[in-house]
Amino acid sequence: MASELKTNLITPASSTTVTIGESGDTISCGGTATGFGGGKIGQVLQTVKTDVYTSSSSTWNIIGSGGTELKISITPVATDSKILVFWTVPVSSSTTNVSQHFALHLGGSVMTDAIGDASSSRAQTTQSSDSYGAGDKANRVVAGQFLDSPGVTSACEYSIYMRASTSSGTTIQINQCSQNLDNDDSGMQISTITVMEVLA
Repeated sequence: MASELKTNLITPASSTTVTIGESGDTISCGGTATGFGGGKIGQVLQTVKTDVYTSSSSTWNIIGSGGTELKISITPVATDSKILVFWTVPVSSSTTNVSQHFALHLGGSVMTDAIGDASSSRAQTTQSSDSYGAGDKANRVVAGQFLDSPGVTSACEYSIYMRASTSSGTTIQINQCSQNLDNDDSGMQISTITVMEVLA
């Protein structure tokens, strides 16, 4: 026969530990459990881009256009929450011996703490891909993650921008193989950006 305990506070008799149940027991909560420390996931959101996007620009531009941009907006519930951002971007190029650069942006501006250090004339990017060596235009996947601390409870829009290297003269192709043959040798792919709110 089940018993019922009604109380407003359980205090340990010694030390600071209260043990409920024994190993192997299942403890059920009929309501909402709170106050058990940080690290809980508050919300998870994702954008999936299924169409092809190409660009030959050597200045930063968001991946996608016409409402299919690779971006996602999340509104943290607390100022001490962290936002974990994941992305995957299949990329190829129209020519060999060129580089493709990518940068994580917040609110349309590059996140300066999510790019590499300045070094002479080298590009500062979150990630870069290239097609150097042996006439290689092979398809690659640029993928990564970044933990941000926005410190706000207003909407935060994360996005992936790209650009071609300034001397390349190439066309960057997203979600499309470099040869783009109309047969089973070429695949149509997806890009994703995912955000998770990690509660304090």
